[in-house]
Amino acid sequence: MSANDCLNCAKQSEVIADQKKKMALIEVRLKDLVMAYKKVCSERDNLLAIGSAAVLPLNDLHEQQKRLSSLEASVSDMAAICGKYESQSVKDKQLIHELTQKCEQLSTDLSKSHETNDTNVSHKRSTICEKTFRQRGIQTDEWLEATDERADPVMDKEVKHTETQTDVVSEFDVFNGSNRKRTELAVVLPTLSETQPKECESDLDQLSDRETSPVHSVASNGLDNYPVFETNGREMCVQSSGDLFSGANTSGVSLFYANELARKEIDLAETRIQAREHECALRELLWKYNTEKYKSQTRINDLERNLSQMSSNQPLSQLNVTYIRNVLMKLLNTKDKQQKQFMINAILTALEQKDRKPK
Repeated sequence: MSANDCLNCAKQSEVIADQKKKMALIEVRLKDLVMAYKKVCSERDNLLAIGSAAVLPLNDLHEQQKRLSSLEASVSDMAAICGKYESQSVKDKQLIHELTQKCEQLSTDLSKSHETNDTNVSHKRSTICEKTFRQRGIQTDEWLEATDERADPVMDKEVKHTETQTDVVSEFDVFNGSNRKRTELAVVLPTLSETQPKECESDLDQLSDRETSPVHSVASNGLDNYPVFETNGREMCVQSSGDLFSGANTSGVSLFYANELARKEIDLAETRIQAREHECALRELLWKYNTEKYKSQTRINDLERNLSQMSSNQPLSQLNVTYIRNVLMKLLNTKDKQQKQFMINAILTALEQKDRKPK
């Protein structure tokens, strides 16, 4: 059982959160006070060092002593405040620990109370079921005794008739394809005494009428001497009770299948949600893949274009550097203006061919 289900646990958790906030604030203030205390101590030490190093006049000495006394008073006040905050933080920690223990204890008590309630409810249900089963068993016993008393004369006639015709009865049962074994009735539906007494009485009346009527013959095999044995009232009542018992169980079975169907529908909904999530993730991945593919394709196209351009510019880049160098040397050595002009034109034409773009 979670702590959120209990109101006391919620209150305790709120108190714990408030105490934690107070603890954080106290820690911040304590750090600030410690820093201020360190600064004051460093200033006091500096003043003491200055006072010991140099001899000050009387006025300066008096002011220095006042300053030292004020600093010592402030240091003592800060120390008292720090001690107060430390004691408060210790108390808050103890309170938080106690509150957490109470919260855990309340949650355990709540879970135990729920367990005891469940056990009590199950015990009450079991006792109620036992009582109902006992009452229904008593009702079925009374109903069986009443039906036995009514069916005694009919059963006596059948027993006498079956003692003389045992072999014929076995052959006739095989011929009908029933292969039933007549056994004593063991379990009868408890509510049968209330729902089916009239049907059983009518079956017994019909059985008595059939015993007085002549015996039907079997025309298919020509066995005229084989008597036809009718089902007695107890067997018919057992069949009707079985039908009622199956009808009573259909409600539980239908509830079970309804629960299973609901569970399957929930699982199907979850799988559909997961499928939609996977579809969204797949679409996102496809979008990323397409964008990366487009970027990489454009990069590849740019590189191919640069490569083709460099391959086309390669023969022009292999210019005769020695020719240009020789022309420059001659240009520097000659003094004729006309020759210089010719040499400059030659160098310019060579450089223009180098810078010319390929068609």
